Amino acid sequence: MTKIIDSSTNERDNPFSVGQQVALKAEPSRQGVIIEVLPAVRGSIRYRIYHSPTEIREYDAEQIMMCQFHQPISRLDGGLTSQSCTSGTPLPEISITKR
Repeated sequence: MTKIIDSSTNERDNPFSVGQQVALKAEPSRQGVIIEVLPAVRGSIRYRIYHSPTEIREYDAEQIMMCQFHQPISRLDGGLTSQSCTSGTPLPEISITKR
């Protein structure tokens, strides 16, 4: 079982950063990678999360939590699976070539 770290315990203004694997608090099996930190709306920082090539969503900081087994990645290929966090196996490092 993956241990999840609740963002509400972090007192920093911006508890997450680009490249971190996160899960939804309401549905921990739904995971993704932060691809962008967005400006705050009504005092709440928002994040753009990559779930799959066809699904990118935005969430408030209060809606997400960090997976304990995360590893920043440089490029996003294919979809993430629930095994990304729950297996305890970190994602491999991937190089990116800027166009």
